[in-house]
Parts: sequence; C-alpha cells; structure tokens
Amino acid sequence: MKFFKSFAAFCMVAVCALTLSSCENQNTVVKTYSLGISRYESSGSGLGTDDLVKIQNYLDSKHCPYTGPEHVVTITESSVEKCDKQAKAQFENLAKNLSYTEVEALGLSASCKFTYSIARLKDDTNADSETLYIAEWKYPRE
Repeated sequence: MKFFKSFAAFCMVAVCALTLSSCENQNTVVKTYSLGISRYESSGSGLGTDDLVKIQNYLDSKHCPYTGPEHVVTITESSVEKCDKQAKAQFENLAKNLSYTEVEALGLSASCKFTYSIARLKDDTNADSETLYIAEWKYPRE
C-alpha cells in the first residue's frame, strides 16, 4: 500500500508540472511511473517477511529500484503511447538482469510469489485511478 501512496503523490506532482508547462508545448505529455514489487505472497517464516527481505536484497544487488526516489520514473514524450513504450524499454533494461535461477537459489519458501513491475495511474489527476501495469517480471515464471 505504501508503494501506491507514494506513487499517487508523485503522480500529482507530475500533473502539476504538466499543467504549468502545458502552455509552452501543446504536444508534450508527461507521465510518471513507479517501479516496485506490485504483488507479493508468502507464508514462509517470519510471517513471510524473511522472503521479502531476500527479494529486496536481490533487487538491490541487481540495481532494480523498488522504493525511494529512484523508483519513480518521469517520461516526457509526444504521446501517452510513446511514454508507455519508453517506460517499458527502461523496465526491460532493468529486468534483463533478473534471473529465475538466481531467485530460486535465494531459498524462498515454496509458497513465495512476487511481481516486479513498472506502473502508472490511468488518470494522473485522480489518486484513486486504476493502476496500469506497463511491464512485469513474475516469479515464479508463469
């Protein structure tokens, strides 16, 4: 939930920036995306938090942000579609370093599942808007 609250706050900042700059260039679209663990399930030890710590350490080692200022990506393009395409490309550049074999070697509980993703709000002006997942890396592989 913390992920989505911070994502919503950053989206509102992006909307303000877009509003202030919209007079300069009518063909400019600014979209704010958030990288993070969008789904996590585990019934492992420590109420499943042991698995989460291992996953976070793994993402850190692969330079895949999931929290803090680096997990927010702002893209300016001429269309929403181009923004999404660029966000997907940036995510794929990060996710190419993730390995199912390496995650299996972490010793996660058998019930552990997680998704690392990049997402944005469908409607930047509404913090309760639907979340659109642009690209995802799921474990275990589906």
